[in-house]
Amino acid sequence: MSRLSAICFFLLAALLMQPAQATEWQLASHEPGLTLYTRTVAGQDLKDFRGVLRVKAPMRHVVQMLADADSMPQWFFNMREARLLEINGNDNSFLYFVIKGMWPVSDRDAVVRLRLQQDARTLALTFTATAAPEHYPPMRNRVRMPRLLASWIVTPVSATETEVRLDGHADPGGSIPVWMANLVVVELPRVTLRNLRQRLETQTVDAAALSADPRIAKLLADVKFPETP
Repeated sequence: MSRLSAICFFLLAALLMQPAQATEWQLASHEPGLTLYTRTVAGQDLKDFRGVLRVKAPMRHVVQMLADADSMPQWFFNMREARLLEINGNDNSFLYFVIKGMWPVSDRDAVVRLRLQQDARTLALTFTATAAPEHYPPMRNRVRMPRLLASWIVTPVSATETEVRLDGHADPGGSIPVWMANLVVVELPRVTLRNLRQRLETQTVDAAALSADPRIAKLLADVKFPETP
């Protein structure tokens, strides 16, 4: 193989190994304290979504609520149930949840591996959820989502205000009209973040009870908060 041919070969191989290219984020909607974006990804029918929320609540309350799987159906878009399957530290915990199907679509369920990472300087905490569909047996009358990647990024702004960013992309599995799935791409973060804000700002968060929950305490054992030395 000539030197030029070899260079061309390796360049082509590098291009083929590149992940699917995404377009720039496009503004989908804006309201005070909440901005939503979407973007298309080459080779994928469904769009990625991003929601950015400012909430008048301390970081500790936000993080504890996100870690409280039992309460998620009370504020997460169309969620029927959620529960932590395993808690094995901040890099190997597993969550199971079910999203209600919109007629005539069946319920979807997902098993995700949770990973927590925190920036030592800003204290921004990232929850990353990656699909682990084989980690839990299939459930009757539910379509298991084969692919999902989502993240919550919680950043303290002040002692009483927090920024919450939700990014996500998923393959719902089975047969769903693309127009319906892409409608949900905007509604899911909008409804979820609105509900989260409403719950945090208008209801008293029992931080002591959440801290005392052994599952939440174990999941957040290494997390530092602004008021913590």
